[in-house]
Amino acid sequence: MGGENFPTNNQEKEGEKKRYNIQDWAKKLKDLYPELSGDLDEDRLKGFRALEEMGLPGYKRIKVPIGEFLANPGIIKKDIDTSKFVYVLAPKEENLRRFSNVSENVDDLTDVINKNIRQEDWGKYELAVLEYFENFYGGTIVIGPEGQVYSEFKSGMLEGIDKGTVTPEFYAGTDKFTGSFKYSFEDKDLRQAIQNMLSLIPHEGEGREKKRKPGYYEFILTKKDPDSQLVPVFYDYNDNPRYQLPWNNDAFDPIKKFNAK
Repeated sequence: MGGENFPTNNQEKEGEKKRYNIQDWAKKLKDLYPELSGDLDEDRLKGFRALEEMGLPGYKRIKVPIGEFLANPGIIKKDIDTSKFVYVLAPKEENLRRFSNVSENVDDLTDVINKNIRQEDWGKYELAVLEYFENFYGGTIVIGPEGQVYSEFKSGMLEGIDKGTVTPEFYAGTDKFTGSFKYSFEDKDLRQAIQNMLSLIPHEGEGREKKRKPGYYEFILTKKDPDSQLVPVFYDYNDNPRYQLPWNNDAFDPIKKFNAK
């Protein structure tokens, strides 16, 4: 693997500028550049469908009407083979709350529905249930219109990275000026896993001229068995321009420490 290193969190010295993540930048620019600051809580089911169309490895999922599920909760275990599952209750109307979580008990999902969604509102939600794999790493990738890449992730589950509520442990991306790929970590296997994942994303051209499909991606890295290599599972995708980063803004350099003004 090629690529250069840039400072990790534990290499930052006292008094140096803090590294901000994607969500920090979006929040700070919301007033000045509202088109750059997207609400990352949009309907994930659209993202699942987009991932399927691109042929990217994702979670096996099923959609079930709420009424049908409540009448026979065990129906979801017929198609979902993993011991744990992810459920997403995605509202069809903007004023309704979305619910999602990881569980191994269908009763948890039943309780969430009964406590939060009135029967007359069942039809206003889409219920999707997905496989769950152990999350060794979880994070996001933003690919720009000219093939720029920026990824931030952490050990364990994706949760928190997608909302910008936790500090990423790892960063990777293309240099703004040279186009070379850089990492904040030395682990060769992890670097290879990131490159393997990027190679799956639809693209045009090769080498430095490669342009992958622009958009915002969420992913996990998992293992099919304990001795196997890390493999990606894509969790979400959105091509809305609001999910992009301000690549052409002189103040924005995603792989260097910066203060979001």
